Amino acid sequence: MTTALKNAFEGSSFPSIRTVIMPNCAHEILRCCPHVESVTCNEDDGGKLASALVEAGCSTLQVARGFSLGPNHLKRFTKAKPPLRLVRVKDDEATVRALEAFPSLRIIEIECHEDRAMSSVMDLVEIAKNVLRSCAAHVPPPKPKKGRKAKDIPDTQENLSDLHSDPRTVKVRYYLSGRFRRYDVLQHTAVYFVPTKIDTFPL
Repeated sequence: MTTALKNAFEGSSFPSIRTVIMPNCAHEILRCCPHVESVTCNEDDGGKLASALVEAGCSTLQVARGFSLGPNHLKRFTKAKPPLRLVRVKDDEATVRALEAFPSLRIIEIECHEDRAMSSVMDLVEIAKNVLRSCAAHVPPPKPKKGRKAKDIPDTQENLSDLHSDPRTVKVRYYLSGRFRRYDVLQHTAVYFVPTKIDTFPL
């Protein structure tokens, strides 16, 4: 499929496309969407989609869902510095901790089984909150306006620039326990892809 998509879409450009939902194997299409703002990977780990975003520049990417990137893909993605506002990841501590590399991040959504121990979930929520605090601390200061010297701008957290006005929040999305089992994914109905509950934890 990858070769067929490459042959069909190579050289094309769709600058008006802002939102895409696609499997990892459709990354050749994503290369043709230079101004995409929201990407959801609905199959596999999203590594190839991340590579395609990096090659396209990903300068407008604000929302990323369904990615489970390994160290190499994550390193490349981090260097590209997309202005991410919202990221949805699975309940993996290492993945959540890695998100502090994106200072513009405001919302972390964590997907987990509904039968996961609450103490374990709350530990992960606290880690995610600390990540958002770290992101807030690394937001660059605003550029001084013309005719105004940088020293005239107070160096306080309240005066730091920010790309978005959404409150920094951690959300936990609970799914039926069979949701993440790949071997029976073909037997899943829509109920497996709709969260049974969503908990919100403002920073």
